[in-house]
Amino acid sequence: MILVNNAVQAMSGRDRPGLLRVSTRCLDNRVVVEVEDNGPGVPPHLESKIFEPFFTTKQVGAGTGLGLSIAMSMAVFTTSAPARKAPVLWWSCR
Repeated sequence: MILVNNAVQAMSGRDRPGLLRVSTRCLDNRVVVEVEDNGPGVPPHLESKIFEPFFTTKQVGAGTGLGLSIAMSMAVFTTSAPARKAPVLWWSCR
């Protein structure tokens, strides 16, 4: 839910309609969840920081910077799909 909320916020206020894709699959006894939107994306210089606790790109008072950190703590493994820059979260299916 955190990733969906972040995607909706990233897409708001844009000139075009927002598109959100959430896909899931089971792979090697793990659940893979991919969330992709057509928002502006994360600038390359911030990619290494977005999962750190209290890091936010929002204005003061508009966010705590804990959303992606919490999502990361629930995932077994997180990566970014290089071609799409979409977060990919892995959970154990066991």
